[in-house]
Amino acid sequence: QGRLFVTSGFGFVAALNAITGEEQWRVETQTPVRTPPTAYRGRVYFSTNTNEFIALEQDTGEKAWTFQSFEEAARFLSSSSPAAAGDLVVAPFSSGELVAFLADNGRAVWNETLTRQARLTALSSLNDIAGSPVIDRGLVFVVSHGGRLAAIDIRSGDPVWEAPIASLQMPWVAGDFIFLVSVEGELACISRNDGAIIWVT
Repeated sequence: QGRLFVTSGFGFVAALNAITGEEQWRVETQTPVRTPPTAYRGRVYFSTNTNEFIALEQDTGEKAWTFQSFEEAARFLSSSSPAAAGDLVVAPFSSGELVAFLADNGRAVWNETLTRQARLTALSSLNDIAGSPVIDRGLVFVVSHGGRLAAIDIRSGDPVWEAPIASLQMPWVAGDFIFLVSVEGELACISRNDGAIIWVT
């Protein structure tokens, strides 16, 4: 609707006129924001570095609702954008937590945590979801650095399948396939239907 929404590591989110660049409003946040914002149905959604999830009105910047997830002592500086479909907004956090909210009022509908069971190194203890989740045909596809790629039913929050892959990238869904770059620099082709690894290069 003619606006460009931006977030900043200096601790603010702003709305600009997309034609002129004129700033229409600015909202200060308590902490830096490294999440690209998601604009959906009249609101802007993003997470701060302290895992606070915030929904602002697009017209005024007024705060509609917020949610505080677990704050992590260590995390990757990159963050992922929330995904939205229908009446739900799905937010990823650096704790490995994924939460689905009703977009209207911020009520949490379900949550899932993508953590790794084995801790081999200090780096492997970081469970960040740094790649944006993807919603496709009723499923949410999400991957964590902790080593879990999951397909989750968007209505119930129940996992449909899981695969042991660690990544900091967004899964790319194309037809019946998912393409994903792992933390080891491997490109994997995965079956959308059951999570089976089709090929790796």
